[in-house]
Amino acid sequence: MPLHVEHLDAWCPLVLPYLALAPGWRVQLDDRGYEDVWFDAELLRPGAP
Repeated sequence: MPLHVEHLDAWCPLVLPYLALAPGWRVQLDDRGYEDVWFDAELLRPGAP
């Protein structure tokens, strides 16, 4: 579901600390405390998803 950034604090506060990451970083979180953050150079390739 698309969400405007101003609603993230109510809907998904776990993601807020990661919004300042530079382009190319991926984040995976869940409601049980799992956290994974990694750099994916493919995201910086022109035409990448």
